[in-house]
Amino acid sequence: MAKLAAGGYRDLSRLASGNPGMNRDICLSNREEIIRWIDRYLDELKEYRRLIEEDAEGLRDALARAQEARERWRQEGNR
Repeated sequence: MAKLAAGGYRDLSRLASGNPGMNRDICLSNREEIIRWIDRYLDELKEYRRLIEEDAEGLRDALARAQEARERWRQEGNR
């Protein structure tokens, strides 16, 4: 991942700079939710892969939806 890193990598990887034992405990205490979100993320990545391979118009539509979702999130005060 570091080879793909841009300016946001520092913020995205902040958890990795913490205490490994404490981070393990945090992950284990939230195991079900973390696994659920990882599975959702993997499903999204698979869909983007499919779109990139097979469906240029669908990819554009997915990226437009992502842009709209980010704009809504930003307008809700998340900067």
